[in-house]
Amino acid sequence: MVTPNLTEALILIGENLNNTNLNESNLVNIAKQVSNLGPSKVVITGIKIKDYIYNLSFDKNLDEAYFTSSPFNNISYSGTGDIFTSILTGMILNGHSLKNSVIKANNFISNVISYTSKFDTDRNDGVMFEMFLNELTN
Repeated sequence: MVTPNLTEALILIGENLNNTNLNESNLVNIAKQVSNLGPSKVVITGIKIKDYIYNLSFDKNLDEAYFTSSPFNNISYSGTGDIFTSILTGMILNGHSLKNSVIKANNFISNVISYTSKFDTDRNDGVMFEMFLNELTN
């Protein structure tokens, strides 16, 4: 499994963001090209389109691609990618599907960002996630 953001995914396949049309079909094609480099599961994170941020998941073994999204508040907090990937990895290692794992990680990050944005904190301090950890046990 690999979890690049969009820029990293494009670098992996030798493409440039400025030359890429970000429609659904092209995004899925990018994930497939990354998968062809080796990983059977690809999750491209942080795809910003208008007021939403999307994650694209592709499972090569199932030939299945799907998108998850959350409202984007135009603030990027340090560490959210690491938390997302940690949740994703933990769930997959515990037998959950890629799709359900991405949905759970996406919802968790969305909730903690929504909560953190209510406070006047430095984005570099990350998100206040501790009180949401019980969501991961459901």
